[in-house]
Amino acid sequence: MSSGWLIFFVITSIYLGILLFMRSRKLDLPVKRADVVNGVLGIFDTLSKEGEHPKGSVVYNQEKAVLKDALEGFFGEDPDEDGETTPSPRGEGQPEIPELKEQIVKFQQKFSVPELSMLPAIKKQFRGEVTAEYWEGEDGRLMRKGNLLEYYSMSLWGPFLMWRTTRGKKLIDRIAQKEKFWTS
Repeated sequence: MSSGWLIFFVITSIYLGILLFMRSRKLDLPVKRADVVNGVLGIFDTLSKEGEHPKGSVVYNQEKAVLKDALEGFFGEDPDEDGETTPSPRGEGQPEIPELKEQIVKFQQKFSVPELSMLPAIKKQFRGEVTAEYWEGEDGRLMRKGNLLEYYSMSLWGPFLMWRTTRGKKLIDRIAQKEKFWTS
């Protein structure tokens, strides 16, 4: 075996070892609004498997899109790293976004989507998951179990590591605006 392959093997092994360590290291992380939205959509997915509309069908896709839009409008958006909240779809004249704990209680009591027949089952299962997975931290925020990858806003896509930052999102938006480049 040549030295180039040996170096490649060693670097790859170190990289995979670090990723496995980061995935296995459990931490207490604050709950974000996106976590709640994704949790409700996950419950929708599991209930859809058991229900009459299988995953991937046209009705399933339509209901999931309606539910996702309604949830994002209800919960708003998470604060950025600097503590400022980005504008929510509700508009600028609305009051500030309430605490997440209060919003979850309001979700279980007042949230409704008339087009979605399984919403009561989703709310019931979500209530169970909230009590099992979320707790109040010392600073009063909702907490959940996570890992080092989530703490640093990273995720695995196969063997690749993706780091999610606001600077990266802005870069992608700036590159996407170059229509002449992409059409050519």
